Amino acid sequence: EVALEVRWQQVPMAVHVVAMPSKDDEQPQRRFLPTGSGTLPLSPGTQLLLIPEVPEVAPLVRSVGAGASKVAVELGQGEAGQVLKGRVESLTAPLEGATVALRTVDAATGVTVPSTLAKSDTKGAFELKARPGAAELVVVPPTGSELPVARVADPALRLDGAASGWVFRFAAANTATIGGKVVDADGKVLAGARVRFVAEGLTKVGQLEVGGKTYSAQGSVSLELESDASGALVSPSRASLAALPLGTYQVEIRPPATATASVTRQELVLAKAETLTLRAERKATVSGVIAHGDGTPASARVELRDGRGVAAVGVAQEKGEFSLTVDRGYAYTLAIRPLTSGSSAGALLRPELEVKGDQALGSLTLPAGTRIFGKLRGDNGAALVGVSLQVYCEHDGCPQRGLVDEVRSGAGGSFELFVPRGSP
Repeated sequence: EVALEVRWQQVPMAVHVVAMPSKDDEQPQRRFLPTGSGTLPLSPGTQLLLIPEVPEVAPLVRSVGAGASKVAVELGQGEAGQVLKGRVESLTAPLEGATVALRTVDAATGVTVPSTLAKSDTKGAFELKARPGAAELVVVPPTGSELPVARVADPALRLDGAASGWVFRFAAANTATIGGKVVDADGKVLAGARVRFVAEGLTKVGQLEVGGKTYSAQGSVSLELESDASGALVSPSRASLAALPLGTYQVEIRPPATATASVTRQELVLAKAETLTLRAERKATVSGVIAHGDGTPASARVELRDGRGVAAVGVAQEKGEFSLTVDRGYAYTLAIRPLTSGSSAGALLRPELEVKGDQALGSLTLPAGTRIFGKLRGDNGAALVGVSLQVYCEHDGCPQRGLVDEVRSGAGGSFELFVPRGSP
């Protein structure tokens, strides 16, 4: 437990904390300290990215030293960050309303630190504060400008102190209009679908001038349209045509939740104006028969889970048969759990089930199992509801290696797990 205290000009400062045991940690601990102080469970060497609520103070990095019980950060007026001034132009005219940010790499820790955010004014001018280090500039154009998001990530670009005169110029963009409609697999109008066009790595979108040196920018575009009652593609402003820079786009069609159409992905090479007919495939059917070890049908709850949760759920009844429909092109975990509390069967989990089309899984046999049940309570004796319980088997003799069952505690903290026998 490490106490953290952050103060700005001797006054406690509200701060967002991102705690990373390593600079590449993909799941850091995140906390918001509205009073600028709090206690966090931290190990020695943890890097703390501190993002102040005070807009004039740039985010900063601090490390947790060995044996430290407290990290105190006192910032004075001269420690708010390096001031960077510049302007944004579209061709030769100032561009108002662009959002500008700088990301720098802290030399001591290797952590990437964001700057404060700046918005260009009527003259295209912006001012932000950042920490010194190797830098990447990001310029997000105003909505409706038809310009891409631009990134300048040159190894030679650095911010080593207060700087001014940085000028970013968007290049003239070659664009083409797109329009058209969305239909289902039978060619019928598909209303209420969301269609996203995404392009990365666009070249020659602009350049940054700093002290007589020029740095090229790459760009990205993300545009979402929707289909109206007639299936026609329209923008949020209800315009029937949209302009995009020329390039290669990944297109994702996401039908409304009530539709039988599947999320569908395809590639579009945009070289000229296009009137598109985007076709969403049917959802895939995953079916099978669940049986006990002796071959008799088993009643069970069947789920297909993706990274967002349960994508589809059903019940195999007397004959043990089930059929679920899900989006194509995803990997799912098939989870089968006995329905009856007195069952002698264990749960069956099959991860990484790639569903590219209809799949008949045939007969699925539940392993012999043991029912583990009880109630989950906290130190004070109060029931803990909605807590995830998982059972793993990780040795070579496991009937089913890895995760063998999981459940959330219900009313009164009650839980029930079905574990294959011989799973320590």
